[in-house]
Amino acid sequence: LDTFIFSWGYALELPTLGNVVKSVEPTLLGWSVTLICYPPFNGWAGKIIPWGANDYVSFGNPLMTSIMQGVIVFFFGIYLWATLALGFKASNLTNRGVVGRFPYSIIRHPAYVSKNVVWWLTLLPVINGKLALGMAFWSLIYYLRARTEERHLSQDQDYVTYCQKVKWKFIPGVY
Repeated sequence: LDTFIFSWGYALELPTLGNVVKSVEPTLLGWSVTLICYPPFNGWAGKIIPWGANDYVSFGNPLMTSIMQGVIVFFFGIYLWATLALGFKASNLTNRGVVGRFPYSIIRHPAYVSKNVVWWLTLLPVINGKLALGMAFWSLIYYLRARTEERHLSQDQDYVTYCQKVKWKFIPGVY
């Protein structure tokens, strides 16, 4: 669903959909931290920097596994909701207008936060120093994505107004 929505968001630019490109990310850093997250670049980086997150996580006993899988599904739900909220404005390197619907009404980067929480949770049962450093790298990439997006979007007065309403970037009440 995420790929479908983003594909249509990239492919269609129509005033009736409210997704006309206002500006494009102007920096090499912004492009780099975005593109490394997608094939084939993430595959190449993954050969050097360990990933470790897994889809079939087990936490040692059935009850703990069920609880944690419920938490993981909850955060995947937030990620899905964030994608649906973006709709046809879904785009990583362009400004197609501000979205302020839930979950973007709570924090400014719900998709990035929820993805990272899921990755760290699925890493927990197998974590070691190498995998923790690798996941820290990928979390840093998403942090840099958020920072470069904010820098780019802050050129739009609508986004500045949105930031005044939604003060928290990542964690409500904290940061």
